[in-house]
Amino acid sequence: MLTTKLSKKLVAILVALVAVAAGSVAYAAIPAADGNQQGAPGQPGISLYANVAQNGSLASGTAVSVEKAGQGTYRVYFARAVAQCAPVAETGAFEGASASWGAIFTTYLSSGLPTGEVMVFGSTPDGSPVDGSFHLIVACRTTTRPASGDTPEAGIKSPRRT
Repeated sequence: MLTTKLSKKLVAILVALVAVAAGSVAYAAIPAADGNQQGAPGQPGISLYANVAQNGSLASGTAVSVEKAGQGTYRVYFARAVAQCAPVAETGAFEGASASWGAIFTTYLSSGLPTGEVMVFGSTPDGSPVDGSFHLIVACRTTTRPASGDTPEAGIKSPRRT
C-alpha cells in the first residue's frame, strides 16, 4: 500500500515536471508580439567611451588617457584606431564633475591624427573656446563594409548616382 501511494506521488511529480518543461519549450517557440521570432545576436554595442572632467582628467571610460591641449581643447586617446569611427561628445555631469551647460562640444577625427586620438573642442554659442566636462562615445564598425554599391544581401546593388 505504501509503495502504491509513493508510486502515485512520484508519477504525479514526474507529470508535473514534464508539463512545466513542455510549457517552457512551448513558450520559447512563441513569436514576439510583432510576429517575428528573435534573430541571432547582433554586433556588440559601443565600447569606446570617456567621461572627461573640465580639467582634462579622465573620470571613467575605456579611453587610455586624456590631454588638455588648451582652452576648450581636449585630446582623448583610445587603444585602437578610430579614424574610421564616429565620435560624439556632449556636455555632461558625473561624479566628480559638474556640467557646463553653456558649452557646446564638437569632435574631430582625421587620418592625420595619431592612431586612437579623438579631438574634442568646447565652445560657447558665440564660438569662444570654453572648458567643460563632457561624455564622449565613439561608434566603430565591427565588421567589414560591403563593396561599394553592394548591400549585404547577395546580388542586390544599390542605385548609383550619375
